[in-house]
Amino acid sequence: MSSEVFNKQNLKRHALVAKQLAKWILKNIFNVFILLYFLAIWRIPGIRSIFYREVIALQNIFSSTRFYWQFLDSQYRSDLSVYQEYVAENSYDVVYGRQVDFLVSLERVIRENDFDSIVAEQKHEELTWVMSTGRCGVDAIDRYFKMSEAHNSVHREFYKDEKYYEFKSTWTTKSYELSKIFYNNATDAEIKSIITGFLERRMKTIRRRGEKRWVFCEHVDTVWLPIILRIFPSSKIVFLFKNPHDVITSYMSKQLYTSAQEMPLSKSQDKLEFKTLFGLMCWFHTYINMYINIHCDLIEDDRRILRINGLDLFRKDPGTHSKLNDFMSMQTPLEKYNEHFSGRYNSQLRRAELSQFPRKENWPDSYHELLNLFSSQIDHNIRH
Repeated sequence: MSSEVFNKQNLKRHALVAKQLAKWILKNIFNVFILLYFLAIWRIPGIRSIFYREVIALQNIFSSTRFYWQFLDSQYRSDLSVYQEYVAENSYDVVYGRQVDFLVSLERVIRENDFDSIVAEQKHEELTWVMSTGRCGVDAIDRYFKMSEAHNSVHREFYKDEKYYEFKSTWTTKSYELSKIFYNNATDAEIKSIITGFLERRMKTIRRRGEKRWVFCEHVDTVWLPIILRIFPSSKIVFLFKNPHDVITSYMSKQLYTSAQEMPLSKSQDKLEFKTLFGLMCWFHTYINMYINIHCDLIEDDRRILRINGLDLFRKDPGTHSKLNDFMSMQTPLEKYNEHFSGRYNSQLRRAELSQFPRKENWPDSYHELLNLFSSQIDHNIRH
């Protein structure tokens, strides 16, 4: 390429950056009024959410310039040793052993307390729980289950009665309980409190079942997976997972989990310092999938577990259709299945023009290194 052509392309790129930056500045003049409003009603998570969107928008404007990626690359490279140390201390085998030890405490607490009086006759009902990190096709599979006359599937609306989503990330809301289980540092009294709180909320809904079988497509239920599998011994688990690059790009682009910075990441309850949300999402995708997979592996009856790659739902794969129908005792024909999974879901979360997180081909090398560091812990352990 001649230097003249290169300079013209470079000039055009920087002109586009300048134009987009001007739009961003103009847009943020109006956001000042929004900021003042949220300050007036003291909604700090709302403020964080708004400015996270603008930071992502700004990031995508500058992603057209080479210096921006060089800056991020050097930033993550300088911190890579910190992440390597964390991963070494929290490898798959380490977390597996920690969960085995937790189950000893959990089963002791269940034996010593009368939780059967809370669950009553619902103890042996066939409840199905969809477990995932999110961004794996949960909305689509929920709508598929809703097509069945034998099932009552819920997604999102289940928690509205409890005002569960009011300016909060559901993961952040329950991160304390997840930390206690994940790091196995809960006392028997704390385990009892976690179980009791979970059952008090959940049983209100389960008792409204009627003649249909409940399917809970709620990401936050993942926190209580080991409790669910033992308190409800007839429960079944659909474990949805997906390629980490696609999931994390979707996290970032759709501005999800914006208050997940409060997720406890170390045994001492201190936060592992991530300078951008990308690093935190690498942690989230890896360790939530690891947590689900370990507890699915620890169940002796494989008939209670169905693992599905979210991409297979949309590939019109007859094998996935057959496995899903058999597992759920559904009779939905293949043609109807294919038609359903040809649609697009979560349309209410469409990305704004400038809030799209860059595609993986445009990530700096350190982003790939960081994600590979974390995801290497689960790549060979999740059974497809």
